Amino acid sequence: MLRRTFFKTLVSNVVLLLVPKWGRSQMAPAGASLQDVAVVVLPASLGPQRIATIVADYERWLSAYPAGADAGYGYGDTKLSVLGPSPSRHYAEQLKALDTAAEAQGGKFSSLSLDVRRAIIQAALVEAAAVAIPMRPNGKHVATDVMSYFYHSSDGMDFCYNLAIRESDCRGLSSSGKRPAPLS
Repeated sequence: MLRRTFFKTLVSNVVLLLVPKWGRSQMAPAGASLQDVAVVVLPASLGPQRIATIVADYERWLSAYPAGADAGYGYGDTKLSVLGPSPSRHYAEQLKALDTAAEAQGGKFSSLSLDVRRAIIQAALVEAAAVAIPMRPNGKHVATDVMSYFYHSSDGMDFCYNLAIRESDCRGLSSSGKRPAPLS
């Protein structure tokens, strides 16, 4: 009996190594995802395609997150700061909690109405004591991290002001006195 359990475990782990990453994600149980959270917390006026792009960019940012990297010195600080652990380390638990709350409401998170999903996320934010959008994703809650990633980006700034501010781009001295162009 013990030998059978050992070989089952061995074979299942070998299969996970041999199946490509996209195949493993297809085998994972369906539940709340970053995309589902983003649809609730980001403005609907962005549209589904742009929200999907923002989520894909955020996932790329998370996968390249350099935990422990040199973050430089703060203004007036003499102590070098380093980046903490990845903010995504608790996302699986947080997304599972959203799923559990959705099941209590009678369905899967992604299939519930927008108002019900919004109420579930609001309750989760209260429970996590997340009272503000952090300057950068910090892992306190997946919802505030998605908002932080978008609203503190150059695209988020442009969206909020409806101007082509392009905060991260250098416009040069010749155009520094000109007002940014409207986006629409």
